[in-house]
Order: sequence, then C-alpha cells, then structure tokens
Amino acid sequence: MPSSFQMSAQVSSEKNWTADTSRYNRAMIVIHWLTALLMFCTIPIGLMMTAMPRTSPVRETWFTIHKSIGVTILALVILRVIVRALSRAPSYPGTIGRLENVTASSVQFLLYVIMVWMCVTGYLNSLAGGHGFDWFFLFPVPDFVPRNRALAHLASTLHVAGQWAVYTLIAAHFLGAMFHLVARRDRVFHRMLP
Repeated sequence: MPSSFQMSAQVSSEKNWTADTSRYNRAMIVIHWLTALLMFCTIPIGLMMTAMPRTSPVRETWFTIHKSIGVTILALVILRVIVRALSRAPSYPGTIGRLENVTASSVQFLLYVIMVWMCVTGYLNSLAGGHGFDWFFLFPVPDFVPRNRALAHLASTLHVAGQWAVYTLIAAHFLGAMFHLVARRDRVFHRMLP
C-alpha cells in the first residue's frame, strides 16, 4: 500500500499535468522553450553557413549542426503534437475576442506547419542530394530518400523560400506575446512561462 507521501506526490504530479487550466502543462512548456531555443540557434547558423566559402574547413561542421538541430526540432514538433492531443490547452481570458483568438490559433498552427516544412525540405535537400549526416556527430540519420538531383533542387528551393515564412511567423508570435505582456497585461503570456 502506498504511503501518504507517495500518494501526495502522485496527486501533485497529476495536478501539475492537468489541473491548472490557466497554464500549459509542464511538458508543453518545456517543449515550447526548447524548440524556441533551437530555432533561435539554427536560424543564425543557417545564415552563417550558407555565407561561408565552399572551401572553408568548418563549413561542413556547421551544416551538420544545422541539420542535426532540424531533425531535433522535427522530433520535438511531433512530441508536442502528441502531448497537445493528450492534454487541454488553457483557455484565453474573457477579454480576448473571437478574431484575436482565431488569429493567435492560426499563427500557432502555421508555426507547426512551417517547422515541419523546413525540417522535411531540409532533410530531402540533404539526403536526395547525397549529403547524409550524423546527428550531432553521434550516429547516422536514417536515409529514406533515393539520390535525386531534381528532388534535392526542389527541396532546396522550398527550404530557402520557407525561411521568410519562419521569420514572419516568429515575429507575429513574439509581437503577439509582447502585446499581451506589456499592453494588455492579461496573463496570456504567463500561460507558457516556466
């Protein structure tokens, strides 16, 4: 029979997972901030590595890091979708109108879409182009794509084009969060704070 301490810990754990309807659960918060951190790392790495001369001895290292972060982000997005499906998102305050609610939800959904888009097109560009890589230099990333220069070129074009959607959606998400934190002060931002 479990002790009162064990029962208390179990109740506390369950409460942290689902009971506070004003905040996201801890798993969603950790995944959100880890994904944000990785996005803010991979964007400047991507810009820096593509600006390097092809003869640079560290260029391939940065490409591997960029690709490894991309694979990690894809795994986190998949995990986030699963956790989100198994948990309830906190409701917005009553001060949030329908249009604002739809706008915020649309930006969040499009962020999921563009993260998957960038990860998949990056993967296709790399593997279809014959540039397999090891995840953070530890083990090979599975290669499910046949060598195909046309596919690699298409994926590269879509990947480069997608960066502008990434910048736009991150800016919209950030500005929306700052609007609620600074102007509205309605605790919407606090729903995702650690």
